[in-house]
Amino acid sequence: MLRDDIASDPAGRGEDMDREGGAQQNERPSETPRLKSADALARAMRALPRAELEIPRDQLFEDNPRYRALASATGQILWLATADGVGLAGMRDWRAFTGQSVEETARVGWLDAIHPDDRPRLLAHWGRAVESGRAFEAEHRIRRHDGVYREFTVRVTPVMDEAGAPREWAGACTDVTDQKRVAAALRAVQQVTDTALGRLTLDELLPALLDRVLAALDVDNATILLLDSVRRLTVRATRGFQEHVDTMVVVPLGRGVAGKIAADGAPLVVPDLSQVEVTHPLFQQFLTSLAGVPLLAPDGVRGVLHVATAAPRDFTDDDLRLLELVAQRIVVAMERAQIYEAERAAHRRASERALRFEAIIESMADAVIVCDHEGTVISHNQAALRLGLPDGAEDDVTDVIYRVMRRVLAGATLTGPDAVDITLAQPDHRAVELSLSGSPVWDRAPGGARALAGGVFVFHDVTERRVSERKTVAALNAMLTMAERLVAKDDPDGGSLTNQTGQRLVEGAATALGSQRVALVKWDEETDLLSSVASTGFTASASDPTWHFPDGQVRLSAFLTPSEIEQVRADQFITLDARILPRQVEQGSGALLLVPARIRERLMGLMVMESLQGQAEEVITLAQAIARLAALLLERDRLDREREEARSSALALEEANKRLDAFLGMTSHELRTPLTNIRGFTQLARKRLRPDAKQVALLATRLNADSLALLDAALEHAREPLALADTASDLLNRLVGDMLDVDAIRTGQLKIMPEPNDLAAITRETAHGLRMRHPEREIALDFSDDLSVPVVADAQRITQALTNYLTNALKYAPPDQPIVVILTAPVADGARRQSGARMAQVTVRDAGPGLPASEQERVWGRFARAEATERRTGGLGLGLFITRSIIALHGGRTWVESEPGAGCAFSFTLPLAVQSRKRRRG
Repeated sequence: MLRDDIASDPAGRGEDMDREGGAQQNERPSETPRLKSADALARAMRALPRAELEIPRDQLFEDNPRYRALASATGQILWLATADGVGLAGMRDWRAFTGQSVEETARVGWLDAIHPDDRPRLLAHWGRAVESGRAFEAEHRIRRHDGVYREFTVRVTPVMDEAGAPREWAGACTDVTDQKRVAAALRAVQQVTDTALGRLTLDELLPALLDRVLAALDVDNATILLLDSVRRLTVRATRGFQEHVDTMVVVPLGRGVAGKIAADGAPLVVPDLSQVEVTHPLFQQFLTSLAGVPLLAPDGVRGVLHVATAAPRDFTDDDLRLLELVAQRIVVAMERAQIYEAERAAHRRASERALRFEAIIESMADAVIVCDHEGTVISHNQAALRLGLPDGAEDDVTDVIYRVMRRVLAGATLTGPDAVDITLAQPDHRAVELSLSGSPVWDRAPGGARALAGGVFVFHDVTERRVSERKTVAALNAMLTMAERLVAKDDPDGGSLTNQTGQRLVEGAATALGSQRVALVKWDEETDLLSSVASTGFTASASDPTWHFPDGQVRLSAFLTPSEIEQVRADQFITLDARILPRQVEQGSGALLLVPARIRERLMGLMVMESLQGQAEEVITLAQAIARLAALLLERDRLDREREEARSSALALEEANKRLDAFLGMTSHELRTPLTNIRGFTQLARKRLRPDAKQVALLATRLNADSLALLDAALEHAREPLALADTASDLLNRLVGDMLDVDAIRTGQLKIMPEPNDLAAITRETAHGLRMRHPEREIALDFSDDLSVPVVADAQRITQALTNYLTNALKYAPPDQPIVVILTAPVADGARRQSGARMAQVTVRDAGPGLPASEQERVWGRFARAEATERRTGGLGLGLFITRSIIALHGGRTWVESEPGAGCAFSFTLPLAVQSRKRRRG
């Protein structure tokens, strides 16, 4: 009988009956009491005698082939125990699994293979079973021979005697580690996919899924590769060591482990990666075993999922089944995530469009309001509020705005020339000029028909641009007038060049520069005296229309230091404090800006203007350009005086004329610099439109086609007023070009580059160009379309000559009368009759006022102008002089046929090209 005090022999002296033999089995105590607790069972196990069981060895069937086959087939560890649960036998399978020896499993030694945390629970189950005589089942961990604990299910069943009492116990330990791991992995995968599907993007789902796979399969690396558009595998998500290395690996289909899985569409287990081809060398360096499955979708393979371990591992069928299940979930997740991402992207785009639309409207400098089909304002920006435009249906609007809104909401589109110009008075009494454009907004009604949804209205502030345009046009007109006067020999009005041209110059400069006071004074370098030329905005006496600057009384050194005078001579402007102005100069005008008026390195005078706070750089640049032209005016005035003084002597007069010619040549070159500045100023005005245009273009991308057309037309309409400035600039440029040609003719440097050309083609192209510039005028060609007239000529110069003829005709002919161009060849040219030269003749006929006989030869001279016509139309009188020079260099001649009131016919001839004839062989 077992005693409670047997715990005093904890080591125990019993040995397994496998070694002691059957004799000791008969020494079993005559009575086996029921144990009352697990503690008593444990104490009994620790003090077992040498013979625990009286069961004969042959009754265990441990060495019986059938027993061995049964144990092997079930994969279980089988054993027997005495009725009191103390003595164990049949431990061969246990020792094989745990690696314990016979001595180590004797008595309580087998408990060492049980996980320490599980021993109390196991003994408690065992004690209750012995006490109740009922079977039990429990789970505990058993240490394998390699030190790894595996999870087992223990089932213990009593073997009953004839009286129905337990005679002995039969136990079986079943390894459930893999099953529990697979079940746990399945739960993990289910948890991730159930919570992730439909709410996570693919980039969020796949890494989370791989984290679960790593934990569930106890692997070191997990990777998902997807097929791209060219059927190559690329890494989409990875976990494990590969996260920290380069994952930009492309795996061709059929190459490497992943490529083979994708190509075959079947699972693959690789026990040793060093023995196979891999596309990433680090796999062979850090990993040993791999298992992978394809990602199969109804339309074929989408990619590959594989896991790998650093230590060797035999992947089981359960592992592959888990991977296949995960692969199925990945495919489903991919499809759902793509739908989710598409929906989220669509929602995001819609939200972004709405936010961008509001942001664009709010960021625009132009005022924008949006109305519904009833005229209620549903959106507006801060610019609209600042202008006092309506911000709700109850707000009052001006009659003009109301009429525009009413027309747009009736379906009309107001763009380009239909845009309405309005002027709004601001609370600060400032007038704002606006260009109002409007476009209806259409929506799709049921059935596909268009329905009016509302309207978009853009109020473009053109105040600054139009002021700039007026300034630029005024400056260009003043400079054009001055340029004409500079090159004119005589003043037709007989007035003072200084008083008339200088006054127009300063008035135009005042408008262009935004300065209320502008004056031009000349400076005598020898005497240092200043004298007035012209002024505007300054107080003047009745007898003196210029700035009150007494001639011969004020010296430049009176209010400028020597260093400041050197700055002026070096073409640097000076700001002059009103407090240091000489008393002779008008007081109370505030600070003044002195801009040098120079020719080359010579200071001719000063242009005086108000010094405004924060004056823009382009205003200073424009002032310097005007001052340079003013210097030319002062120089011309000086030369005119010298010429008048030289009239008493023919030699002196001839010398003066030469100097005047030299001055005109120099003027033509000097005019190019201010002209370039003026053209740059015009371009700057255009450039200032571009930012507004870009913002309007951004707005247009969010509107319908009608709104886009509205905005495009509005921008084009905004640029139209600059056309006047461009026209004036082009005319000034042509005048400068004519002056350069005249200077080249005078010095014998006008060159032509003759080459074979078709005079008929040149004539057609020239006429076409003039038609494009003057679409309202009719220019007719009186020769056949297939006519060809071969000449050897400089096409550019012939075009210039013919253009001068046509320009004169356009200038003098009535607008409703056509201009006819006649080309004939060959013609009999009286001047060439002796030499027998074959000539072509071009004639431009108009229905203008005509020329009297006294004028018909004079008009070919340099600076010659018809008395009545030139006074009305303007011009320098250089065109016909240049034309005659060009034609003469080509071996032709020029003339005019006219009668007063019967129009003019200007003609020129050119020699025909000599065509060689091939001699026929007989």
